[in-house]
Amino acid sequence: MNSPTAIFDSQNPKYKCCFGKVHVKTATKWICVLYFILAILFVCFLGLEDLEFSWILFFAILIGSSIDCFIFGSGFYAVKKEKPKWLFPFLLAFVLSLFFDGYCIGYDLINKSYEDAWIIFDIVDFILSIWIINVVYNCYQYLIAKNQSGCLPMSFSNKTIIIPFSLEEETV
Repeated sequence: MNSPTAIFDSQNPKYKCCFGKVHVKTATKWICVLYFILAILFVCFLGLEDLEFSWILFFAILIGSSIDCFIFGSGFYAVKKEKPKWLFPFLLAFVLSLFFDGYCIGYDLINKSYEDAWIIFDIVDFILSIWIINVVYNCYQYLIAKNQSGCLPMSFSNKTIIIPFSLEEETV
């Protein structure tokens, strides 16, 4: 564990993504919001697919929506409140998605029962899931490092670091 006087550099390149242009905290927030919106749209279109009302479909949509709200809400909550353990449901969902996509790709290739559009979609989804897991895991590491450092602020002025505390040890 870092000492309380350790300086935390939130702009470290390891906490950046998208070719160093976006901070992982910002990217994780946007990923959570985007996937939450996509999940809601998916549920809406699923409900519109079958025009006949069914209690089974209703409860499936209700349970699926609740799970999606928890997964993506926990990711957003983790970033907003800086509680890294709340990223675990989000990471678990994407790791499971990775295994599912890998299974679909393998099954389609082995049985030669694929259509080109679906296999390409599965491959793109697989690669995107790997990238998302990487970004969210880096955000997890960022939040852990920030919490361990004691959240000491650093401000930069004319290339001089101004630290609001003394690094010298006090003698008693």
